[in-house]
Amino acid sequence: DDSDHSGGAQAVFDGVDVEAFVAGILPAHPLWASARTRGAQTVRCAAGQRWRWDGVDFEVLWPDPGPLAGKPNAHCCVLRVTTAASVAPEAQDGRVSALIAADIEAGVEHTLVARDPERLRAQVLVVPHHGSRSSSTEPFLDSVWPLVAIFQVGYLNRFHHPHPGVYARYAARDIVLARSDADGAARVEARPGALAVERFRDTQRRYWMDPPTQD
Repeated sequence: DDSDHSGGAQAVFDGVDVEAFVAGILPAHPLWASARTRGAQTVRCAAGQRWRWDGVDFEVLWPDPGPLAGKPNAHCCVLRVTTAASVAPEAQDGRVSALIAADIEAGVEHTLVARDPERLRAQVLVVPHHGSRSSSTEPFLDSVWPLVAIFQVGYLNRFHHPHPGVYARYAARDIVLARSDADGAARVEARPGALAVERFRDTQRRYWMDPPTQD
């Protein structure tokens, strides 16, 4: 429900035809009405939902079915996306998974770990809650065990995300890291034998990104 997650949704509705809108927001949120006005199917995300699109598997791990409880961070849809092709020997079955953890915090992490730690396993992790101190607990990282972790953070954001201690926790595990404030967009490509990470500011660098030189 936070604006840095859902604030752009209305612009999407205005710009493209949306057939289905899936979200973890309260029933009174105006986006539900906006989606229905445009003829979109509306579904509140809930653990256990699964679908396949073009051979790619999607599974919602959180929140639980029923009324949303607690603060908005606990309402977030946690989504696990798994590739169709056998492309990476690092994965047990040759498939690659990405865990998109939204803004969940330690309490939800503990619940997911206690419920089924194997289901959290993913080679790519979109870091929970922008790398805040309230998330990325050790048991959660032990369960996910990512090879690549992506920090979605705003440049010079007022919350000082990611927290230095949390960032160091990832770095100590030899995880390949990318962060949007320093790297721009990150693209992860599953290649035979490896995951390749492309950082936009490396491959699409512009002159204004470089520090000025002194004559």
